[in-house]
Amino acid sequence: MMKMRLLSLSLLFVLSFNAFAQEENDTIAPMNFNPQIGFFQKVYSDEKDPRFMVSDSKDNFKFGVGGTLLLTGFYDIDGAVDNRGFSIYSIPIPTDYCGNFGLMVSNSRVNFKVVGTVMGKPLVSFLEIGVDKNTTNIKLRQAYLSYGGFTIGHTYSMFNDLDGGVMTVDLEGPNTSVGKTHPLIAYRHNIGRHLSLAVGIETPAFEEFTERIDVKDINKPDSVLFYFDKDFQQIPDFTFHIKYKGYFGHVQFGALFRTLYYYVNDKPDTYENYSGEDRSEFAYGLALSSNINITKKLVLAVQGVGGRGISEYINNISSAHIDLLAKRKIGENCDYGNPVIATPIIGGYAGLQYSFTDKITTSAVYGQVHIFREDGYQYSDNFEDGSYFAINAFYSVDKYLRFGLEYLNGYKRVYEITENNDVAHHDGKSSRFDISVKYSF
Repeated sequence: MMKMRLLSLSLLFVLSFNAFAQEENDTIAPMNFNPQIGFFQKVYSDEKDPRFMVSDSKDNFKFGVGGTLLLTGFYDIDGAVDNRGFSIYSIPIPTDYCGNFGLMVSNSRVNFKVVGTVMGKPLVSFLEIGVDKNTTNIKLRQAYLSYGGFTIGHTYSMFNDLDGGVMTVDLEGPNTSVGKTHPLIAYRHNIGRHLSLAVGIETPAFEEFTERIDVKDINKPDSVLFYFDKDFQQIPDFTFHIKYKGYFGHVQFGALFRTLYYYVNDKPDTYENYSGEDRSEFAYGLALSSNINITKKLVLAVQGVGGRGISEYINNISSAHIDLLAKRKIGENCDYGNPVIATPIIGGYAGLQYSFTDKITTSAVYGQVHIFREDGYQYSDNFEDGSYFAINAFYSVDKYLRFGLEYLNGYKRVYEITENNDVAHHDGKSSRFDISVKYSF
């Protein structure tokens, strides 16, 4: 019943804009056909020319239906990851052997697109629904309008580099890749043929978390405080990027600014009628990325990202909800003045992609992420760092049907405070084989 309602809403959405048409798009979300298989969601959607399109007799409006059927099989050789995507945050510690096999249709999706012109400018309406990558639930992927450089709706963050990266079968991609979608209002402007600017205000989805920690108010020696992040925002996030495209490839610099809110509650035994204090932490992120065409067949992709409180924007660890962390001094109580921090994080990846022929392509990528922990302090989440490696090969029968095979290896490190208030480190590792069949229409 729910699936039928979603499909009905999808048709209603696109048909409401069927009075418009266009010859070229003007949207921030990617619309060009990509014959490859990549970890960025753009390759699964937003095809410029859907296989099925209708138009009126004068070609004044066009309505297209497209989508992707994606079947992925995986086998965990050791350290079975409790995630359909290869999330390094989910690697078990201690590592256990488990010949875990699974099949999934995650990231299969269908999209509806209506294109047109209004007062001489192109207008695009786009809606996409699909199977959630970690469940079998149907969810909204994208829903936006784009006109005159503006994009309004739910689509890719302006902090993303949608032209970056190399191909992976894995649904997560390198653990520090930035590839998230959010509700947003954005504007893009081209400066000449090579340079473009984009700005946006966004509201990333994040879950309310509650946590009781042993932190005492210096003015109330016997009290235990209760900290939790709110499940709403008071102001949106601000994003920006500048991109240069040339014959060599492209380079993009992105920036992100956030204000993260939380409550301090001095009544630890109840959620209701608490007398708390509203506080905030400033957060920011910077990203530099590039795809460089070394030769016609060989591409180098690199990205570095860092900042505070930006885990919601980073693949592989966004599900951890660790933008804010409570901290306390090891062996002592924390000062009531600043018990919560915006998580300091840094990471990056580098990958190579080589096309032997138009049909056979291979790639390899390595990524790493690290959370900085202040010496002498214990955080409410003990994740410290992790790494990701993938090597694969793809065969494209044509632009609609492709096969992929991949080997993945991941590493995770956490810390533990011992009874003597010493810091002990624990490691986990995991490896997986993926195989996929993708059919686009």
